[in-house]
Amino acid sequence: MRTAEEFRAVQHGGPHLLHVASCSDSDLRWVDPPPSDPAVSRRVVVHVDADCFYAQVEELRDQRLADTAVCVTQKYLVVTANYHARARGVAKLMSINDAKRLCPDAAFIAGEDLTPYRAVARRVRDVLSRFGPCEKLGLDESFIDVSDEVDRRIAAGGPGADPADVPGHKLDVNSEMAAANKHRPMDLKVASGTAVDTETHTDHTANTVDTLRVRIGSVLAQEARNAVFHELGVRCSAGVGVNKLCAKLTSGAHKPNDQTWVAPIDVDGLVRNLPVRALPGIGRVVDAELETKGVRVCYDARQKKRIAFVEWFGKRVGEAIHDNVWGIDRSEVVEKKPPAQITCQDSFRACSNHGAISKALRVLAPDLMRRIDEEALENSRLPKTLVLKFRLSGDSNANENETLRKSKWSITSATVDMPPEALAVRLGIEGRAAAVEAAAFDSLAKKLPKIYNLTLLALGAGSFFGNQTHAKMLEHCVDNNVLTTDANNPKQLLNATAQRRDYDSYRHSSVPSKHEERLAFEQSRGAVAACETGTASMGNWTTRTTHGQHEGSDSDEDGAAFFANIAEIRTDSRHSSGPHFKTRDYSKKRSKPISAFFAKKQKQ
Repeated sequence: MRTAEEFRAVQHGGPHLLHVASCSDSDLRWVDPPPSDPAVSRRVVVHVDADCFYAQVEELRDQRLADTAVCVTQKYLVVTANYHARARGVAKLMSINDAKRLCPDAAFIAGEDLTPYRAVARRVRDVLSRFGPCEKLGLDESFIDVSDEVDRRIAAGGPGADPADVPGHKLDVNSEMAAANKHRPMDLKVASGTAVDTETHTDHTANTVDTLRVRIGSVLAQEARNAVFHELGVRCSAGVGVNKLCAKLTSGAHKPNDQTWVAPIDVDGLVRNLPVRALPGIGRVVDAELETKGVRVCYDARQKKRIAFVEWFGKRVGEAIHDNVWGIDRSEVVEKKPPAQITCQDSFRACSNHGAISKALRVLAPDLMRRIDEEALENSRLPKTLVLKFRLSGDSNANENETLRKSKWSITSATVDMPPEALAVRLGIEGRAAAVEAAAFDSLAKKLPKIYNLTLLALGAGSFFGNQTHAKMLEHCVDNNVLTTDANNPKQLLNATAQRRDYDSYRHSSVPSKHEERLAFEQSRGAVAACETGTASMGNWTTRTTHGQHEGSDSDEDGAAFFANIAEIRTDSRHSSGPHFKTRDYSKKRSKPISAFFAKKQKQ
C-alpha cells in the first residue's frame, strides 16, 4: 500500500514542495534522471595531466633549474609554478610582485612564447597514444581510451586480468573534494585521509566487472605515466574512470606525480556534492545563470527536470549539463585533427590609433610566420587565408556599426587572402611578417570606427591545404632561429620588451616579438635552449623544434585564450611591479606606416 507521499508523487510528479530541500536518496526516483549510458559498462578512460607543465619544460631545457623554485609568467601573473615555489606559498595566477615577496630567489621565466611547450606536448601525446586513442585537451592534458587494452588483458587471463595490487588511490562516497585554487574551482584536491590508499589494496568488495575494468585501467595509467617519465622526463598525474568526466575530476585529487581512480558504484557519491562550477565546461557565465535558478551544487541540479536545462542552454549544452550532474558523460575520446585555424593574439589596456596598431601587429606577425612554418614542418600544410580578430572596449565609438560592440567580450573577425609574400621563404621572417602586417592593417582600417580603443588583437591563419615543397624549403632555412639584426643585443632587446608593455616611456625603434623576447631572455642568462640551438636535450631524448607563438586556437591549447585575456582581470596596485609587468599600451607612440619595411624589401 502506498504512503500518502508516494501517492502524491504518482499523481503530481514529485515529492511535496516543502520536502524538496531535504529530498532523500529514495526521493530521487521522482526526479528526472538522464537516460543511462550503455557504454559505461565497457568504457575505461584515463585523464593524464602533466604537473606544472610549463615549469617542468623549463627545468628540462635548462638543467640549472633543477631543485630550484621556478615561476613561469605571462604579463603580470604567475601562470605556472613548480612545487618548490608552491611550497613557499606561490600559487597559480598570483601576481609577480606577490610571488617575489614570497620567493625572492625563484627563477622568473617569461612564458608567453609557447613554442617549447608545444614541442614537448606533442612528444607526450606520442607516448600516450601507444595505450589507446589519445585526445588532446590542452597542452598539458590528454584523455586516453584504454578500453581495448583492458579487453585484451581480460581475454588473455593471468595476473593482468585481475590485478591484486592497484596503483594510486581510490575515491569513494566518503572522499571529500575541494578546489585547490580559488581562481580555478575545477582543479579539485581530495581532503587528507578521505581516500583509500590502494598501492597494496586487495579489497575486492563490490568488485563487479565494471569495477574490475577500472582497476585494470588504473594499472594502465601507471604504465603510461612511467613511460612518459622514463622517455621524456615529464612527471604526470592521472585519473581513471568510466568516462571522461570521472577521469578529469579525479586526476588532480592527489597531485603531484600520483593517480586516482573511482569505481562506477562511487561515481554518484563523488559528483552529487560538487559545485557545478567544478564540472568541465561550466564557466562563469553558465555558473551565474544556474545560480539564478537555485543551482549551486550538483545535487541542486538533480532536482530540476532535463527539459529545463534544454530550455535554458539549448539541447546540446543543456543535456550535457544534466548528464554531468548525474556523473554521466557520453562523449567519446576522439583523436583531434590539426586545428582549422592557428592564432597569435594578445590583449592590452589601450590601442587607439594607427601607430599603436602598427606596433601591435609587429609583435604578432613574426610569431605567426613561425607558427605557419611549424605547421608546414609538422603537417605539411599552408594557409590560404589570413584571419584577423579584435575586441573593442566599451568606450569605442561604434555608432557607424553598433554590432561591433555588443559587449566588452564580443570579438569581431575578418578574413582576407593570405599575401603570397607571407609564404615566400626567400624573404625571411621579417619580410614575410611585413606583408602580413600590411594586409592586416588595411583590413583593420576598413573595419574600425573613427574613434576606437582595442583591448585584444589576434592574427591567425586558416583554410589550410597540403604542401610538401614549402616544408622542404624550410628545412634549409636558417633565419628561423636567430634574432633580427637590429636586436642582436639581448639586454637591449629585453629593455625594449619591458618598455613595450608601457608605451608612455617607449624609446626603441623596434618592437620585439614574443619569440624574440624568449631568445633574448635565455641568451641573457646563458641558457642552452631549444630556440637557440634547434634541439632540446631532455633526459635521454632530443627533438627538433620550430618556433612561433600560439596564444589561441580552435583547440584553445592549455587555456591560452584565457591567459591572453588576463589583462581584463580587475587588479589593484599590488599587481604592478613597474613597467616590465604592466600590460601593453599601444596608444602612446605613433610609428611609420606599416608597409614601409615591406616596400623597402620590394625595392631590394
